[in-house]
Amino acid sequence: GCFLHTLHLIVTKSIFIQDGVDNLITKCKEIVRLYKKSPKEKHLFETVDVDEVQDTSKYRLKQEVMVRWMSTYHMIKQLILCKDRITIWLLNSETCKHTIGRHEWKVLENISTFLDPLEKVFKTFSR
Repeated sequence: GCFLHTLHLIVTKSIFIQDGVDNLITKCKEIVRLYKKSPKEKHLFETVDVDEVQDTSKYRLKQEVMVRWMSTYHMIKQLILCKDRITIWLLNSETCKHTIGRHEWKVLENISTFLDPLEKVFKTFSR
């Protein structure tokens, strides 16, 4: 309990202290929020024609939940999994004014790589 909470706080602070990461995560949350709240946008997202994921259940975007450990990580992992689909969706969306640029995708991939081993630690100690 206490160890995991402390570790989560350290990890979260170490990520968000990096230049521009806070704004990028906020942008990602807004993109996912649009997907979750707008049936029209969700449909547009789900009908994008890309071959990256055959199983449609795998491309449902996940919202970050501040009280859930590693939820930012899970949101980022899902965004990366659906990178091509998201890029096309955002270009075609009349509602969403956000895009995720090449450099921002790289930042998200770096955060994911950094958090991958910590996810295992959280799973191990939270049992």
